[in-house]
Amino acid sequence: MDTLSFDTIKIIARIIAVFYATLAVGLLLNGDYYKREFAKLLDNFGFIFIEAFWAFIIGCTIVYCHNVWVMDWPLLITLFGWAGLIKGIVLIAFPSIIVENVKTVFQGDNFDKMLLPPLLIMIALFGYLGFFVS
Repeated sequence: MDTLSFDTIKIIARIIAVFYATLAVGLLLNGDYYKREFAKLLDNFGFIFIEAFWAFIIGCTIVYCHNVWVMDWPLLITLFGWAGLIKGIVLIAFPSIIVENVKTVFQGDNFDKMLLPPLLIMIALFGYLGFFVS
């Protein structure tokens, strides 16, 4: 793996870590607000379509720039890209099915407590890999 490729991997890992850290802080400080607003957004087809578009674009970009299938941590970035691409495709093709299933999560009383552990794992994992692994 060349230096440019490894630098790209680290940049993507850092972006993921910082984004999820920001989201986690928002959930911790404004959990009720997030719950209320996310539920509203799921009733807005325009938002769903824009979310699908961005998931598709970001997933495509990661897959195009970093489609590395090695048994090492860079594989996580590739899988993250493919997950975004698939999410975008599924949201574009089947928005109502996905929205109804996701809506049940946001309507639960403990959605923020349920969302925080995976976020913290992603922050720790991608933060460590992006900022501390050389």
